[in-house]
Amino acid sequence: MCSERPLLIVCWVGLLAVASTAASAAEPVRLKLTPDTCVALQQGRQCYATIQIDWHSQTALDLCLHAGSRKLQCWQASNSGRLRYEFVAADNERIQLVGTDGILAEATIKVNWVQKNTKVKRHWRLF
Repeated sequence: MCSERPLLIVCWVGLLAVASTAASAAEPVRLKLTPDTCVALQQGRQCYATIQIDWHSQTALDLCLHAGSRKLQCWQASNSGRLRYEFVAADNERIQLVGTDGILAEATIKVNWVQKNTKVKRHWRLF
């Protein structure tokens, strides 16, 4: 393929140019949730939290932020965005950044609990 020394250098320069172009074209969109976990007292109860959602991209994009099946906010020709999201749910919820090419980034708000809900209920009787 590239066996002679001058030709070898040209091949390496060409490969590096192609690799850097592909890397910049496929620059990922970063999505960050703060906090990414909500803690409820008991399993199955609603969890309440204010989540800070931040995203950033190297290139300006048209994006919409979705929580489950709901559209929260859209940005046009933006490199970054921020949203305060009032989270209320009993289960995990997926947050997605959707562009014209589909889902570009996603993260999950996890719901944890302090006490696990047990199905067995104990009733004390004296008689």
